[in-house]
Amino acid sequence: MTSENTAMDVWAERVARRWNLELQQTILDGGDRAVFRVDTPRGPGGLKLNRKLGSEGGAVPFLRGLPDGIAVKLWRVSPLRRAILMEWLDGPTLEDLYHSGRQQEAEKHLVATAAALKKVPFRHAFMFPRLAKQMQNKLDRAKRATCEGPNADLFLRTQRLLHRLMVTTRSETVIHGDLSYRNIILTPDGPRFIDPKGYRADPAMDMALALPDPGKQTDPAHFADQITRRADVFAPEIGESAERLIQWAAVTRAVRQFFRSSRGQQPVAADQYIKILLDLAGA
Repeated sequence: MTSENTAMDVWAERVARRWNLELQQTILDGGDRAVFRVDTPRGPGGLKLNRKLGSEGGAVPFLRGLPDGIAVKLWRVSPLRRAILMEWLDGPTLEDLYHSGRQQEAEKHLVATAAALKKVPFRHAFMFPRLAKQMQNKLDRAKRATCEGPNADLFLRTQRLLHRLMVTTRSETVIHGDLSYRNIILTPDGPRFIDPKGYRADPAMDMALALPDPGKQTDPAHFADQITRRADVFAPEIGESAERLIQWAAVTRAVRQFFRSSRGQQPVAADQYIKILLDLAGA
């Protein structure tokens, strides 16, 4: 061990000794969480560590409730769910496919994954936190900072749209919560997703992050066209309306941006993409 080892490295070494693992590579070290590639008696694996208690509260029961062939498999979980050992999935992410010019293939795998997930019955769905309620709480916490800035009108439109979606939600299912191109890996056996959050929500919410292009959008006209096209393609595959997919996409992006801005994580600037989404959503 050298002076360059981080606190996460030290923690990972302790877990590795206890679980009979051999650390191979640091994939991510974000301070509060880290991911390591490891060798295990069962083959290559991934070790995920979380400093925050409860970070994987919904993810663990979510993954345990899935049939084989949809997601990464859990191998071992610490009592407080702060250390998680899972299988290692070989293959590119759908984001890699998208940026290599295989956009339609990436979209096909993403919507097929979403459709398969929607069919999974969860025996204890009531145990998962409600995502819409969490979004409402974040919006309430961002109200003072946002209502006095350049996003004031967009904030009020988002607030009204979220309320409308919440009162018109007919039923809630258990969703991934972060279903995006970067969180689906195309393995030799087909697409498998990683890094679920595990929420109870309107099923249309799971496609909110899948409508925009992966990565940063630069051209507003292209952004609007892609949102509309993907909503029209994805909606019938998962049994939802294109309008509702766009509406949840608008709320999801707005809440994330407003909440981050209110905490000083991003500059409080007008977001033209939120406006485009709200316009497309009829809000």
